[in-house]
Amino acid sequence: IDLANGYRARGDHTEAAKRLLSIVKDWPESAQAHYCLGLALADQRWHGEAIAPLSRAVELHQEEPRYRCALARSLVALHQQDEALAQLRLASASAQARGGELLEIGRILEEMGRPEDALGAYRQGLEKEQRAELYYQAFRVLRLLRRPQDAAASLRAALALGERASWQNELGELLEDEGEAAEALPCFQRALQLEPQEPIYHRNVGVALERLNRYEAAREALQEALRLRPDYKDALGHLASVTAKITLEREVKKRLSQD
Repeated sequence: IDLANGYRARGDHTEAAKRLLSIVKDWPESAQAHYCLGLALADQRWHGEAIAPLSRAVELHQEEPRYRCALARSLVALHQQDEALAQLRLASASAQARGGELLEIGRILEEMGRPEDALGAYRQGLEKEQRAELYYQAFRVLRLLRRPQDAAASLRAALALGERASWQNELGELLEDEGEAAEALPCFQRALQLEPQEPIYHRNVGVALERLNRYEAAREALQEALRLRPDYKDALGHLASVTAKITLEREVKKRLSQD
């Protein structure tokens, strides 16, 4: 089985399936062999063919949530939503379902267009295991459900467990969308500290500074974004806006000093 999975890992799904078919013939009571065969077939989008070995794996080891999740994925691909949902509910009810399994259950439920159910799976996972990915996925669903305060709290919890530049940036974007540029700016700046070569983070710092009327600093950030990505049209547009505001500000100060 390990050798066959090695072929899967290298992308040779056909050879993996051939070897696993042979293993299943020799060890028909091996749930793992049926499960891996189903995965190898699903890798090639042969979901119809994957149903039988995955169903057999579930039959042989009914408390293993991974087997039910894999079966649910193939059922979703075949547009058998009710059957997939039944498998996911049984998987989440399993005593063996830990954070990783509930993370997978939630993701499948999201793909099925069931965000409330997905959120429930992520929260169930967090009751069993504190994982940054569970908090992050919950954040995504909460944002989709237009619950920005809960979404921000969930993403902050994810960041407390494992900081990532992209997550800091997403938190900044959420706060900025809510009109909280002052709170968004430190998030963008932290993302930039973690990945200083990412032009999007320079752009976001610049836009937040512009909204805070800090035009000179905004111009510097936007210029750096354009240095890293010369064809960055959005940054170029904001730079033009900031430059115009700087010019206007200087003209106003000049007239006031003359008066």
